[in-house]
Amino acid sequence: MLQQHADQNSISKPNRYAFFRGCNIPVRIPHLEAVARLVFQKVGIELIDLNFGCCPFVGSVRDVSDLDWLKMAALNLVLAEEVGLPIISLCTGCTMTLVEAKHRLEDKETRAQVNAELAKAGKEYQGKVKVEFFAQTLYANQENWQELITHPLDLRVATHSGCHVLRPSAIMQFDDADNPHKLDDLVNWLGAQAWDYDKKIECCGGLAFAPFRDKSLNLLRQKIQSMAGAECLTVVCPTCFTQYDRNQRLLGKEPAWKQMPVLHYLQLLGLALGFSVDEMLIKQNRSCSEEFVELLEEVVE
Repeated sequence: MLQQHADQNSISKPNRYAFFRGCNIPVRIPHLEAVARLVFQKVGIELIDLNFGCCPFVGSVRDVSDLDWLKMAALNLVLAEEVGLPIISLCTGCTMTLVEAKHRLEDKETRAQVNAELAKAGKEYQGKVKVEFFAQTLYANQENWQELITHPLDLRVATHSGCHVLRPSAIMQFDDADNPHKLDDLVNWLGAQAWDYDKKIECCGGLAFAPFRDKSLNLLRQKIQSMAGAECLTVVCPTCFTQYDRNQRLLGKEPAWKQMPVLHYLQLLGLALGFSVDEMLIKQNRSCSEEFVELLEEVVE
């Protein structure tokens, strides 16, 4: 079991969480996991790695078998429950799955049905585990980590919260789905300026990229064009990150296309905490040009 311990400049009493990385981040964008481990350690969040499986995302297994989807999600919840730790998730989709499964398992009949299956593996879901999205954790503990900021960021930053951490809003309860502001607040607390734009709450089209590439890219094009005036964009969702950072390259083939640099929020937070551009692995973001990297290096000098 791997543990990350807070250093001497971190919050004095670190919070311990079972670390749910999800599938997309370790497989497709592993540098963001490395960034997360550094930043969480700095702000006093101790990560405990458990043998979690696929969450699984609501648009996959559940389309075939609702019960199998619930069993797989419940097993992940049980693993954290058994060691008495809340779950902190890096992925909006994983968060939505686990939170929605918890909600479904509040029904006694549903829980009994799932536990009958889990019992075959010697497991039982008791409903005691807490699931948090990492941005939710940071937001709730802002007063603790904000005092650690050494390099306020003089940047105009557009924000994109994504869909899955906002909806269904009655279950997720993270932010106002029609007027989200918490990611803006998290950006402003870094000394940056959250940049408003018209299409802020619209989908980036990330999940539509494989089956409907043209429509997906059209959504992406409109979103980025509406961010005019921002120096960069920040996201908290791995699917959104991939759409903006990787798939934007296809728009770069269009005449006069202006690239929008994309940073994961934890990369921004890390810069504000005093980590270097290299330590935050920003050069591994495909959307970040040499010119933008030079701008960031000037900002954090």
